[in-house]
Amino acid sequence: MARPVPDPRQQIVALAVRLAGTKGALAAKLGIDHKTLAHLGGATKLATVRALADHLNLPLDVVAERLIGEPREAPNATPVRVEDGYEGARELYLRALAEGRAETARAAAQHMARLAGGDSRRRAEALSCLSGAVEQQGHYTEAVEHIRAAKLCDGLGDGLRMRLEVNLASYLLELWQLSEARGVARLVQDWYRRHPPRADQQYRRVNQALAEYVAGFARLFEVSLHAERAGELAPRARAELARSRELHAALAADFPEERWYASIALSSEAGVTWAEVECGVRAPAAAIEGIAARLPVDLDEIAHRGQHLEAFGRWCIVGAQIACAHAGAGADRAMALFLGKAADIAGRTGNWSLWERVFTLELFRRSTLADYDARPERVWQLDRDEQRVLLGLMGRFPHFRRTAWRVLAAARIGA
Repeated sequence: MARPVPDPRQQIVALAVRLAGTKGALAAKLGIDHKTLAHLGGATKLATVRALADHLNLPLDVVAERLIGEPREAPNATPVRVEDGYEGARELYLRALAEGRAETARAAAQHMARLAGGDSRRRAEALSCLSGAVEQQGHYTEAVEHIRAAKLCDGLGDGLRMRLEVNLASYLLELWQLSEARGVARLVQDWYRRHPPRADQQYRRVNQALAEYVAGFARLFEVSLHAERAGELAPRARAELARSRELHAALAADFPEERWYASIALSSEAGVTWAEVECGVRAPAAAIEGIAARLPVDLDEIAHRGQHLEAFGRWCIVGAQIACAHAGAGADRAMALFLGKAADIAGRTGNWSLWERVFTLELFRRSTLADYDARPERVWQLDRDEQRVLLGLMGRFPHFRRTAWRVLAAARIGA
């Protein structure tokens, strides 16, 4: 019988109790009732997490990552059954991933890996699926590890090999490893220039389209860090994202049941707008006004709540990025509009990369903009849910940790 997987929350609390001597001593040190120790988790106050990290002499982000864990799925989540075999586990993975049940998807992918045996291609496919499940939970570093392990498998074939490469590029983009993301995306772009996919090769067409998307946004993110390189990077980003929009729109037309194709086309269009501003062919004020007009007033009215909602989140981030770099005296107001809407979308979708951009740009808005002042209504108050998100981001995005510490220093921590 397989050994049960230890709960990381119970492990870290048990370690803290051993160091303190008793549960009562630990509770007193943390400033909480001893009965609360059994319920430490995602809803724990930030002050308690910080006190626990100090007690353990561990970094806050390490303790947070162990303590928060992942939200549990409903008790009736579909179990993985051995008798269903590899294909049954694969079908369960696809269904669970589409329904946002990442834990079930992860368990199904792990079962696929166990059943793959000596079949190298199946093992690579299972590892690719596992990366997709953890990516849905925002664990991009772990997703990269699974993809790199899959790439070591033999006999992949060109289609699967390019799928692994483009997924790797997309995860590197989310981790802001921009040069690496562009390099891997370029490999896929070059491959499909030499071997254009046929109209009936759906997944090869997806690989090709995603490579253009990743390459384009990686260049724009680099522009946001190094404005002096806009003349070099923005024109190519504009071309790549226009190509991504075209390819994803064609996929959406040919395979309408896959709604996320239209979503990526919509996100690509946002990138084209940003690139046009950086190229000097679109006025920043006009771009900001156009993006604001395009955003839905009531998010509940959006026909496709999932992927399309996230695409509007990307539009919000693009609007904030343009305002941040080009809006001058009006940047504060424009960024507040876009980031408020983006935070609403991130909260509804649970999109971790969107939350990372919201906190990073909000910190800039509050700490850097010339027209920011210290009026009482402008105090940055973090409620418990926002604290939980911030700690989750620290565990998921290594590049964000320095930003997170600055947020904690700038904000007022609420109950």
